[in-house]
Amino acid sequence: MNKSNIKEANEHLQKLYQRFQDLESTVQEQAEAMMRRDEEAESTLRELGRSKDREIAELRRSLESSEMHVQHLLGSCREKDSQISFLKQRSKILDDVCQELPSLEILVDTLRRTPSSRSRHASDFEQGVKGTRWLRVALYWAFLGYDKRLM
Repeated sequence: MNKSNIKEANEHLQKLYQRFQDLESTVQEQAEAMMRRDEEAESTLRELGRSKDREIAELRRSLESSEMHVQHLLGSCREKDSQISFLKQRSKILDDVCQELPSLEILVDTLRRTPSSRSRHASDFEQGVKGTRWLRVALYWAFLGYDKRLM
């Protein structure tokens, strides 16, 4: 081997070493860049997880609130149904009383025409049913538990 071949070989080795250094530097830079991207991705994923957890917690609170509101509304409906049932019963009684008004009027007229030799209580009753008072008495009886079978 002559000097020029050795020199060329050294230059070639030098270039290879430089190329190796450049590639090693590039690999190191890429590894560092990948590590930064991985860290950024992990950070983004953690934030997404926290965001998801916050959203789930908010949705659960909203669901619980909605369920409580639904339970409140169901309770109100049951209460209203109970009131409607009670009022329907009272309405039926009033309808029955209204159907019996002619009979009640006859009863009142009969009581008015009875002789005045009645007891003091009968006289008090007659005074109490004069005019439209008899209707109030009949309605009072109706709401105290008027039962048509008793008449």
